[in-house]
Amino acid sequence: MNSHKQPLIQRLRWWHFFLLFILSLPLSAWLLRQNNLKMIELRDAVVLIDARTGDIKQIEPALLEFREFVLSHMNANLPNNKPLELPGSFNKAVDQARARASVGDANQQVYQQAQAECEKLEIPLSVRAQCIQDYVLANAPAGEEPTLIEFPPKEQFSYNFISPRWSPDLAGLTVLISFFLGVVAVSKYLLDSVYPRITSSIQNDPLE
Repeated sequence: MNSHKQPLIQRLRWWHFFLLFILSLPLSAWLLRQNNLKMIELRDAVVLIDARTGDIKQIEPALLEFREFVLSHMNANLPNNKPLELPGSFNKAVDQARARASVGDANQQVYQQAQAECEKLEIPLSVRAQCIQDYVLANAPAGEEPTLIEFPPKEQFSYNFISPRWSPDLAGLTVLISFFLGVVAVSKYLLDSVYPRITSSIQNDPLE
């Protein structure tokens, strides 16, 4: 049969696909890295707005863009799956809660010290409210009953979005193509090289 009349995939050898597979790996890795770098860029934009304003309404557009990107792109998880925290918004909420409460000047000062101490210790926001309360109880002015303030839920200041294992973006498509090339290379190697040797060995077996 004329080889030129064979389909292209039959005329190509296994090492052609293996070579394409090897060449596709750096591109896939680069695109996956770009997804991760974009996630970091969007995260840093949220953190910057939070530090400058502490206003969740001003943060929301950047936070929404960050959320949509992470949920629709592979390899876009936060490092070590650590939640994105908004300490600026948290501190502003603490200040507002303290202003609404009837807290004496001495207790106000203790709360300010508690905020500074817990922030200095880099305590996660998930437990920072408890850290402040514990500090106030331990350092309340002598002769004064400490006033404990109820803070907003910690979930308002901490976010953790999970990136999909695979996504139909450019990085995801190159990963899929790389996987396909690898499978075809292995399959054609088995069919073109290993299988004929096995069948030939069986046919030439003197015990038959």
